[in-house]
Amino acid sequence: MNHSRPNESTGDVPLPIPHVVRVVRTIRVALPAGAKTLASQIERQLRDGAYNHYAVYEDELKRLWPLNDPDREAKIAHFAKSYGFRLRFYREGLCAIFDEQPSPKADVSPQVKRHRSAPKS
Repeated sequence: MNHSRPNESTGDVPLPIPHVVRVVRTIRVALPAGAKTLASQIERQLRDGAYNHYAVYEDELKRLWPLNDPDREAKIAHFAKSYGFRLRFYREGLCAIFDEQPSPKADVSPQVKRHRSAPKS
């Protein structure tokens, strides 16, 4: 039984349906094998050392993060955050300086201080 009126169509009419697709991608960064040892060293120096920061120089950094890694600074910062530290300063080829992660209220702008090298000619 056809219930449509004579001037109505019963066929399918394609209607554009707006839709939003949101792609969320989680990338897990695995910490290098020696990360726990380095974290223990940093923690010991921050606790018992004379200063409230600790510098890790290139010889130690390159054991865990190769110099040619394009995401090196981000991985070092992730390491710091994972162990409750903050990457306070980073300069490729020189060192990374860590300190204790401040409480959320005390740290309004947690930015890494970067020292830019002179442009290579």
